[in-house]
Amino acid sequence: MKNVKSKIENFNNLDKSSWDVVRFGDIAFNISERVEPGNANAEIYVGLEHLDSDSIHIFRKGKSEDVKGTKLRVYKGDIIFGKRRAYQRKAAIADFDGICSAHAMVLRANPEKIDPKLFPFFIHSNVFMRRAVDISEGSLSPTIKWKILAEQEFRLPPMEMQKKIAELLWAVDNMEEHYIKSKESSSLLGRAIFNDLTNKKDHLRKLGDCLILSKTKSFPMHKQEKYVGLEQIASGAFFTEQFISSENVVSVCGIFKRGNLLYSKLRPNLDKAVIATFDGVCTTELLVYKAKEGFNLDYILYHLHSDRFIEYAVSHGFGTKMPRISHQIISDFDIYAPDCNEQINILNRLDKIRNAESALLKSFEATRKMRTSLINSIF
Repeated sequence: MKNVKSKIENFNNLDKSSWDVVRFGDIAFNISERVEPGNANAEIYVGLEHLDSDSIHIFRKGKSEDVKGTKLRVYKGDIIFGKRRAYQRKAAIADFDGICSAHAMVLRANPEKIDPKLFPFFIHSNVFMRRAVDISEGSLSPTIKWKILAEQEFRLPPMEMQKKIAELLWAVDNMEEHYIKSKESSSLLGRAIFNDLTNKKDHLRKLGDCLILSKTKSFPMHKQEKYVGLEQIASGAFFTEQFISSENVVSVCGIFKRGNLLYSKLRPNLDKAVIATFDGVCTTELLVYKAKEGFNLDYILYHLHSDRFIEYAVSHGFGTKMPRISHQIISDFDIYAPDCNEQINILNRLDKIRNAESALLKSFEATRKMRTSLINSIF
């Protein structure tokens, strides 16, 4: 870490006066090869829902057989960039040959103008992402046109410097990957222990006997300042960490209180369920729950994150393009529900693992912050 930080200092306060100004259309190629999933001869599909904000890696994938409509061909090494809602900052390297959403652009670096290893980091720079947002067209689903993006100009360092910068950024990225993989291993261990502790055939109760669904609605203009959409909830997270201002939210919302459980009924495979750490309003795609007497919401949340529940939810989802489940489907799921003291005992046994995950997450976030700072100081 110290060695990386010392190298980063070498790139502070760079003199950019001699750098070339280059059109984006000269930096990158737009690979617009359109295909139908049934004729694509490809197994892997990646939609915008599979991309994580600010990440150059793809951690989730879909199957081409499960999607319909025209898609884009993508090849290993290309960048899948979300041209719709660019403010979500979704752009990642394809590590496969397959297809992706037509709401993305497939970008390929021009090695004569930019080092391909530097290209994904450049795409995640503020100078690029802010320009992408500025040139987006439309109000509900702002979208970028290649013709306009291709004309945008950016300043790039000399090729030799690009290679050194890319080497450093990949070293930082490797540290991020280490923390993420360690956190995933810890999470898998926690799931295995929880499954072992709750794989019982007695004291079974349906979730409908444990939860109270809140139906309270908020209408614009919203009195609560904080808004949570599905984009503000990370897959597998246990608590809300992000929100945006409700000031410009013009739709009807659900109201939640600190300590409520929020569950995403849309795309249950994404595993989005959290305990609220503040009061606010949320998209109606989130179900808001309180616990009935004798039940612990943290304990119930573990069940919602369990492999058994996710498999159940996915298998009971309805709809093709945007599969979802209902409160009734959730209510019919059986869980091991001992008395409240035993629920807390089980939670206590998982605390050490959760604390380790939290520490790894903080290390990851610190490293990500360092990488972001470096990218933006350069570009």
